[in-house]
Amino acid sequence: MNYLGKITLPFDTDGVRSEIEDKALFRRALLCYGGKYSYMLPPGKARQSFLDNTDRDYGFKRLLRDDNTGKRDYLKMLMDDIVVDRPVTEQLQEIIDRKTFDEDDRWKQYFVKLPEILDCVYTNDASKKDPQNEWVFMSSQKFIRRNNSDDILLLTRTQTNSINRELYSYVLFLMARKEGLKVIYHAEYTDGAEKYAYYDNKQGERILVVYKKKEDVGYVFIAKKTDDVEMFYHDALEGMLDYVEKTIKNDDTDGQVQADI
Repeated sequence: MNYLGKITLPFDTDGVRSEIEDKALFRRALLCYGGKYSYMLPPGKARQSFLDNTDRDYGFKRLLRDDNTGKRDYLKMLMDDIVVDRPVTEQLQEIIDRKTFDEDDRWKQYFVKLPEILDCVYTNDASKKDPQNEWVFMSSQKFIRRNNSDDILLLTRTQTNSINRELYSYVLFLMARKEGLKVIYHAEYTDGAEKYAYYDNKQGERILVVYKKKEDVGYVFIAKKTDDVEMFYHDALEGMLDYVEKTIKNDDTDGQVQADI
C-alpha cells in the first residue's frame, strides 16, 4: 500500500486540507470506521473531541503519533479504501453515502449523514451557522459528551457548563427546518437541564419535544406541553416528525419565528 502517497490526499502541512474541511467531509468519513468505537480522543472518556488541526492533545497529529488503544487503525482502514488516482473528495463522499448503521454504532448516524452538525463550528463564514443563526461549536475541537448511544450532548465549548444541545432533539429540529416547519431549539447551560425543540400547535399551545428515557419504554421522543402533560411519544425520529407536521400551527411567518428565538 502506498500510504505515504495516500496520506497527502487528506493532509498537508497545516492539517486536514481546506477543500475537505468544508462540510467536515474528512471527519465524517473517518467516523464510518470502528463500529461502536471511533477515532475521537481521548480514548475511554465520555467527553471526546472530533479533533483539531493543531491542538496538542485533541489533534490529528496526536492520532497519527500515538496508538490511542487502536484508534489510529481507523485511519489506516480509511486509507485502505482510498486510491490515489481519483479526487479524494469524491471518495470520501462515497464512503459516507454507502455507510449503514446497526444498533451498536447508530450514535454516529447523524454526525455522518448531516454535515450541518460538525460543520457548524465558529468561523468567519456565517453561512455555516444553524437555522437559528447560532453555532453548534465555538471550539475547533468540537467536543461532545457521550454517556451512551442515547445520552449525547453537543458542547458549544469544552465543558458541560457551557451552552449545550441534546443530539437527537437537535437533529429533529434540523430535519423539521429542512421540511419548512417552524420549529425552534432551546439549548441550555448545564448538562442536567432539559434541552428541547419546540413549536406552537394548531390549538395555540406550546409543545416541547424532548428525547429522554421514559419509564418501561426506554429512550423515546416525547411531545409534551409546558406543564409536562404528555401528548405523544415515539421511538423513531420519523414518527415524531410526522406528529409535528400534523399538529404544528401552519400560519406562522419567518418574522414571528425570529421574534421567538
